[in-house]
Amino acid sequence: MRLNDNVNLLSKSLDAYSIRQNAINNNISNSNTPNYKRKDVEFDKILKEMTNENEINIKTTNTAHIGNNDKNMNLEPKIIVDKNTKSRLDGNNVDIDVEMAELSKNYIKYNVVSQQITNAFKRYKNAISGGGR
Repeated sequence: MRLNDNVNLLSKSLDAYSIRQNAINNNISNSNTPNYKRKDVEFDKILKEMTNENEINIKTTNTAHIGNNDKNMNLEPKIIVDKNTKSRLDGNNVDIDVEMAELSKNYIKYNVVSQQITNAFKRYKNAISGGGR
């Protein structure tokens, strides 16, 4: 694992949560628009599937090398349209209460990942400066 792989993965997570924030805001803004279908961003499920896979693809240039799995660099969030949720009479399926709860969950996830990136850079700084000698 390269030194910055963790930060890259966390950065992709921040991007996904930012995109999800925009999707939720659009849902809230269009809560009274007839025939509007709510949108969501699928990222956590993709990340979980990627980390739970049993097969690890290792890329090496020499049989004596220990490889690195670069699949997380291809990790991209997917915007999905929710057509399964029951619609109101006007065809809109946005529930403000659900959207506000999702907004709060997304805010917490974003802040946790942001804090993890901050802590990673503090560790790098500490390592570079000699660990506080």
